[in-house]
Amino acid sequence: MTLSVVIATRDRPRELHGTVFSLLGQTRAANELIVIDQSIESGGRRAVERAVAARSRDHGTAPMLRYIHDPSIRGAAPARNVGIDLAGGDIVVFLDDDVILEPDFLLEIAAVYAQDPTVTGVSGIITNYERPPVWQRALLRVFWRGPFHDQRQPIYWNADGLRGAPPLNVDRFGTTGMSLRRRALGPLRFDPRLRDAWPGEDVDLCCRLGSDRKLVIATEARFAHMRVPTNRPREHWIKRDVQAMYYLYRRHWDRGPKNRVRFGWLNLGYVLLATLGGLRRRTLEPWRMFLEARREARAYREPLRVEHAADLERRLTER
Repeated sequence: MTLSVVIATRDRPRELHGTVFSLLGQTRAANELIVIDQSIESGGRRAVERAVAARSRDHGTAPMLRYIHDPSIRGAAPARNVGIDLAGGDIVVFLDDDVILEPDFLLEIAAVYAQDPTVTGVSGIITNYERPPVWQRALLRVFWRGPFHDQRQPIYWNADGLRGAPPLNVDRFGTTGMSLRRRALGPLRFDPRLRDAWPGEDVDLCCRLGSDRKLVIATEARFAHMRVPTNRPREHWIKRDVQAMYYLYRRHWDRGPKNRVRFGWLNLGYVLLATLGGLRRRTLEPWRMFLEARREARAYREPLRVEHAADLERRLTER
């Protein structure tokens, strides 16, 4: 089994170096490292090439490095698509450029694939995920129902207590720390329309893997996500959540009366959260973010045709 690691980066050379340093220190080495750099400057490339060369010199082995420096690529989703196209490994691992992996991260990821051939994808567990206040968690539990409920968050909140636990089944991944079998991906790619830091591309891709996908979180594959603010949106969190949920609803979940009721119920939750947040901070900012995100999400009102890997493979074969 071979592992290709894909890192999309932009203007964070110091953080990128830290991520690559933790990757090169893995007890189970990656076979291939693909960096898609959208930065204006090339400092990240020099740092990564030096780190890989030092690993090869000191240990006699290092992953094959493919470093693509192209500032014209806009957004993490298009950059990761370039990485997928280049990846030659059996497993494709996606990392953000500001994560620090524990030494056994790749070892634990590979072990799950080896133990269960039916697994489509394996993700690690974030160890420093901030638990929201009680009132916010309560509202999430009440209003985020059905497909809008995110199984990952409680897992991340309880990372310390899950050491030694078996892999946990989930229906979606976050991009950083996730991996997929290359054959399961086939011709599927992240939505290329998603530029800059629009959220939801990871869940969208997971949905398009098909209803029979088997996704698990390996509780011993651990990493810290530093979430460096450079090139990250700084708006109220409600804006990004609205963007993601509206996008995913139009793409996948706008089916049947139950989901339509759940979507209306979710919007009631947004209204309540925006109101409470505005009163607590004495500002209209949460309301402004909510309304702005709804307007921006209209760009995806006409969804792309949702295709699964098997459908795409068949269509390409027929050409």
